Amino acid sequence: MRDNIPNVRYQSVTSPEGRRSVLVVSPREETRSKLANFLSPAQWTVIEVADISEAAALLEQKTISVIIAEGSWRPILERACAFAEAPSVVVTAPFADEALWAEVLNTGGYDVMSQPFDREEVMRITSAAMRRATMPGSNRNSFSTAASN
Repeated sequence: MRDNIPNVRYQSVTSPEGRRSVLVVSPREETRSKLANFLSPAQWTVIEVADISEAAALLEQKTISVIIAEGSWRPILERACAFAEAPSVVVTAPFADEALWAEVLNTGGYDVMSQPFDREEVMRITSAAMRRATMPGSNRNSFSTAASN
Protein backbone atom coordinates (compact mmCIF):
# COMPACT_ATOMS: atom_id res chain seq x y z
CA MET A 1 0.00 0.00 0.00
CA ARG A 2 2.53 2.56 -1.15
CA ASP A 3 1.40 5.76 -2.83
CA ASN A 4 3.41 7.65 -5.39
CA ILE A 5 5.40 9.57 -2.82
CA PRO A 6 9.16 9.34 -3.36
CA ASN A 7 11.51 8.08 -0.64
CA VAL A 8 8.78 7.24 1.85
CA ARG A 9 9.35 4.11 3.88
CA TYR A 10 6.13 2.61 5.17
CA GLN A 11 6.18 0.30 8.11
CA SER A 12 2.65 -1.02 8.35
CA VAL A 13 1.35 -2.22 11.66
CA THR A 14 -2.21 -3.33 12.31
CA SER A 15 -4.00 -0.38 13.77
CA PRO A 16 -7.26 -0.78 15.71
CA GLU A 17 -8.87 2.29 14.11
CA GLY A 18 -6.95 1.94 10.87
CA ARG A 19 -6.03 5.63 10.98
CA ARG A 20 -3.66 6.08 13.88
CA SER A 21 -0.46 6.99 12.14
CA VAL A 22 2.80 8.52 13.28
CA LEU A 23 4.80 10.50 10.73
CA VAL A 24 8.50 10.71 11.57
CA VAL A 25 10.23 13.58 9.74
CA SER A 26 14.01 13.71 9.99
CA PRO A 27 16.88 14.21 7.58
CA ARG A 28 18.80 11.57 9.57
CA GLU A 29 18.11 7.90 8.79
CA GLU A 30 19.36 6.96 12.26
CA THR A 31 16.69 9.10 13.93
CA ARG A 32 13.91 7.76 11.69
CA SER A 33 14.93 4.14 12.21
CA LYS A 34 15.30 4.41 15.98
CA LEU A 35 11.90 6.08 16.40
CA ALA A 36 10.21 3.58 14.08
CA ASN A 37 11.79 0.73 16.04
CA PHE A 38 10.49 2.14 19.34
CA LEU A 39 7.00 2.92 17.99
CA SER A 40 6.25 -0.18 15.89
CA PRO A 41 5.15 -2.44 18.77
CA ALA A 42 2.44 0.10 19.69
CA GLN A 43 0.19 -0.99 16.80
CA TRP A 44 0.42 2.33 15.00
CA THR A 45 1.38 2.84 11.39
CA VAL A 46 4.81 4.48 11.35
CA ILE A 47 5.71 6.46 8.23
CA GLU A 48 9.22 7.81 7.78
CA VAL A 49 10.18 10.73 5.54
CA ALA A 50 13.42 12.66 5.20
CA ASP A 51 12.24 16.21 4.54
CA ILE A 52 9.50 18.81 4.72
CA SER A 53 8.38 18.48 1.09
CA GLU A 54 7.80 14.74 1.54
CA ALA A 55 5.92 15.41 4.80
CA ALA A 56 3.74 18.08 3.16
CA ALA A 57 2.83 15.77 0.27
CA LEU A 58 1.96 12.99 2.67
CA LEU A 59 -0.19 15.24 4.88
CA GLU A 60 -2.32 16.02 1.82
CA GLN A 61 -2.92 12.31 1.14
CA LYS A 62 -3.06 10.54 4.51
CA THR A 63 -4.66 11.04 7.88
CA ILE A 64 -1.81 11.49 10.33
CA SER A 65 -2.41 11.55 14.10
CA VAL A 66 1.08 12.47 15.35
CA ILE A 67 4.08 14.06 13.68
CA ILE A 68 7.52 13.75 15.25
CA ALA A 69 9.77 16.32 13.58
CA GLU A 70 13.50 16.89 13.77
CA GLY A 71 15.24 19.79 12.10
CA SER A 72 13.05 22.43 10.43
CA TRP A 73 9.92 21.84 12.44
CA ARG A 74 8.15 25.22 12.08
CA PRO A 75 6.92 24.70 8.47
CA ILE A 76 5.65 21.24 9.42
CA LEU A 77 3.81 22.61 12.44
CA GLU A 78 2.31 25.43 10.38
CA ARG A 79 1.11 22.96 7.73
CA ALA A 80 -0.31 20.58 10.34
CA CYS A 81 -2.23 23.36 12.08
CA ALA A 82 -4.07 24.15 8.85
CA PHE A 83 -6.09 20.91 9.06
CA ALA A 84 -9.46 20.80 10.78
CA GLU A 85 -8.35 17.71 12.70
CA ALA A 86 -4.73 18.72 13.16
CA PRO A 87 -2.18 16.11 14.13
CA SER A 88 -0.23 16.58 17.35
CA VAL A 89 3.28 17.79 16.54
CA VAL A 90 6.21 16.67 18.70
CA VAL A 91 9.60 18.27 18.06
CA THR A 92 12.80 16.39 18.74
CA ALA A 93 16.28 17.86 19.07
CA PRO A 94 19.67 16.78 20.43
CA PHE A 95 19.78 19.83 22.67
CA ALA A 96 16.19 20.23 23.80
CA ASP A 97 16.00 22.88 26.50
CA GLU A 98 13.37 25.04 28.17
CA ALA A 99 13.63 27.72 25.49
CA LEU A 100 12.89 25.22 22.70
CA TRP A 101 10.08 23.66 24.72
CA ALA A 102 8.49 27.08 25.31
CA GLU A 103 8.84 28.03 21.64
CA VAL A 104 7.26 24.77 20.46
CA LEU A 105 4.33 25.06 22.87
CA ASN A 106 3.82 28.78 22.18
CA THR A 107 3.64 28.16 18.42
CA GLY A 108 1.09 25.34 18.67
CA GLY A 109 3.23 22.20 19.06
CA TYR A 110 2.39 19.43 21.49
CA ASP A 111 5.71 18.62 23.17
CA VAL A 112 9.48 18.28 22.82
CA MET A 113 11.34 14.97 22.88
CA SER A 114 15.01 15.17 23.79
CA GLN A 115 17.80 13.09 22.33
CA PRO A 116 19.31 10.62 22.84
CA PHE A 117 15.99 8.81 22.83
CA ASP A 118 14.71 6.79 25.73
CA ARG A 119 12.17 4.13 24.68
CA GLU A 120 9.86 4.85 27.64
CA GLU A 121 9.91 8.60 27.02
CA VAL A 122 9.25 8.13 23.30
CA MET A 123 6.27 5.88 24.07
CA ARG A 124 4.93 8.14 26.84
CA ILE A 125 5.06 11.33 24.77
CA THR A 126 3.79 9.71 21.58
CA SER A 127 0.94 7.92 23.41
CA ALA A 128 -0.18 11.18 25.02
CA ALA A 129 0.06 13.00 21.68
CA MET A 130 -1.93 10.19 20.05
CA ARG A 131 -4.68 10.42 22.67
CA ARG A 132 -4.92 14.16 22.14
CA ALA A 133 -4.91 13.87 18.35
CA THR A 134 -7.64 11.25 18.25
CA MET A 135 -10.02 13.10 20.61
CA PRO A 136 -13.19 14.15 18.83
CA GLY A 137 -13.35 17.85 18.25
CA SER A 138 -11.99 20.66 16.23
CA ASN A 139 -8.47 21.82 15.52
CA ARG A 140 -6.38 21.35 18.66
CA ASN A 141 -3.33 23.17 17.36
CA SER A 142 -3.12 26.81 16.53
CA PHE A 143 0.07 27.94 14.81
CA SER A 144 1.33 31.24 16.15
CA THR A 145 4.33 33.30 15.17
CA ALA A 146 4.26 35.01 18.57
CA ALA A 147 7.24 33.08 19.92
CA SER A 148 9.48 34.27 17.11
CA ASN A 149 8.58 37.96 17.43
